[in-house]
Amino acid sequence: MIGPNRAKATLSATTQNGVRSAILPLSRRYRADRMYHTKRLRGKFATDTFYPTTKSLYGNKCCQIYSHKNGFAAYYPITSADSNNIGETLDNFIHDFGAPEHLTFDGYMSQVGRKTRFRKSLRKYNIDFHVSGPRRPNENPSEGAIRELKRRFYRVMFKNAIPMCLWDFLVVWLCETGNLTVSSSRYANGRTPIEIVTGETPDISEYIDFSFYDWVTFRSEAGFGQPRIGRWLGVSHKIGQAMSYWILPDTCKPISCQTVQRITRHEMGTDEFKKMMSDFDQKLATKIQDANESIIAHDVLDWNRLSINEDDEQFKELFMNTINDTGVPDKDESQIDFDTNDPHINMEMGLPRGPGGNIQRAVVKRRAIGEDGKPLCVASSNPLTDTRLYEVEFLDGDKEVLSANFITENLLSQIDHEGHR
Repeated sequence: MIGPNRAKATLSATTQNGVRSAILPLSRRYRADRMYHTKRLRGKFATDTFYPTTKSLYGNKCCQIYSHKNGFAAYYPITSADSNNIGETLDNFIHDFGAPEHLTFDGYMSQVGRKTRFRKSLRKYNIDFHVSGPRRPNENPSEGAIRELKRRFYRVMFKNAIPMCLWDFLVVWLCETGNLTVSSSRYANGRTPIEIVTGETPDISEYIDFSFYDWVTFRSEAGFGQPRIGRWLGVSHKIGQAMSYWILPDTCKPISCQTVQRITRHEMGTDEFKKMMSDFDQKLATKIQDANESIIAHDVLDWNRLSINEDDEQFKELFMNTINDTGVPDKDESQIDFDTNDPHINMEMGLPRGPGGNIQRAVVKRRAIGEDGKPLCVASSNPLTDTRLYEVEFLDGDKEVLSANFITENLLSQIDHEGHR
């Protein structure tokens, strides 16, 4: 038993959406309403529709966005902005994240119609809402999320020469990475938007190895197929196991694949991969050209368009423009500290020395420097192509220049299976 004060505090700190009462004797069983199993999202959310100029490879022609002022956004590409598709995006958003307490949207008939799927979901999940005024984009916070999307979208698209018909994959990837990045919003408080909305700390393991449209090698047919090259299009959440990804092969039909590896810069420099990537681009260019289908919605407002002239040379010039301020001195490369964060520096080891091969203690001091003041050879994450040279100093003050691979092999030979000397 608790007292009246604690009971009042408990009622104010909890919800009672599922309370039921009966006046007459029970004549039938209560219905199991699954609505009360849905997670509730605190705060005010907003939604809107934006339209690209090209139909995607999957036939999508527009996209519904759900956003929050802390930087959170969720995008759902759809084939058309009818009442059924827009209502389905709300159901998908509730399934993926939860039902928002409050939702703001404009007066588009597919959203405000009383018998639309969108309004039925609002009533079913008891979502409070506000309809913004006509031609009042400042009343709908999701317009700001669309502006931020446009800025990031065209920055990535022009930098990586991404075909416009892949806009739906790119939009979803930008949304997911944005939700997993600490926002500069004053409402974020140094946390990621997805954590603020869901209350769960996210895991970014699926995103740290790849960027959008990266060159990758993959094996289809459950990993038993021959290795092929393709382009990385994002994380495949609902198809395949964990760490599955969308890959664009030369057939121009995206597939979900788990056995995926990024092509390194050193591999891209080899003649073999250069030829493979060139053949891939030629095949893809023909199929992409056939797949690009322009769509123009004349009744869509400018702030709801995801469009810009791809042949706009002025935009490209401004985007690629590098500002060189002669008043700011250039950094002298000779002053760069190449030893910072180098894991080999200050390593201690025992090296064979002298005619008898006696083991003597030595310490890795620094990278070996050439006459131009720059480190000798090239660093690489691949031990086969790592040619770095280091200056090693013995206890008697003598110094020798040894390769990175020799130092690593020497260290591994002097430790046990638990990593102890």
